Amino acid sequence: MLLPPRHYSFHAKAERYIDRKLDRAEALLKQQERRARRKWYHVFGGEEPFETREIHVFLVSYFAGLALGVGTGI
Repeated sequence: MLLPPRHYSFHAKAERYIDRKLDRAEALLKQQERRARRKWYHVFGGEEPFETREIHVFLVSYFAGLALGVGTGI
């Protein structure tokens, strides 16, 4: 049975207050997630974490050696 607003108990008022605050916090969290997704590095990497593999180490060392060789004129 729903009571008129003036007869709400303290418990009901507290519950509504907490629900409003939780809804507001969830909305702010979603807004922050949308902002975070707009970052430039999410375009290239996506949401998954980067896994370093042997090919990555090889390519980095190859290009570092190439740059060092070109830079020193060897």
